[in-house]
Amino acid sequence: MNEKIIDNWNKLVNKNDIVYHLGDFFLGPKSDLVNIVSKLNVKIYLLKGNHDRLTPKTYEECGIKILKNAPISIDEYKVILSHRSLPDTMIKNNYLNIHGHIHERKLEDIYDNSLYTKTKHLNVY
Repeated sequence: MNEKIIDNWNKLVNKNDIVYHLGDFFLGPKSDLVNIVSKLNVKIYLLKGNHDRLTPKTYEECGIKILKNAPISIDEYKVILSHRSLPDTMIKNNYLNIHGHIHERKLEDIYDNSLYTKTKHLNVY
């Protein structure tokens, strides 16, 4: 399974690309992380998720840069990157919160629609 995921990743991502990963990147021992990351094209910036249980130092030793001041606002693209979805009050006007955490579930099935409107969020799972 891991080899297929690595192959699929490398078909889409070039060596000079940068990927902002929104968390829940890896479950398992450090040795597996080292093996997998060494085969991936790309520079990875990680907003740690609740399933990313290795230490920040471990990820960084594997070449993954941990973004410690999450959420991350990228003004040029008017996006805010986060692992967990942000309530609308934390999202700047005309910005989109791109997040993970809820996986394939729908935002409206989890949160109060008055605090989390669909137009301000994009769930990547």
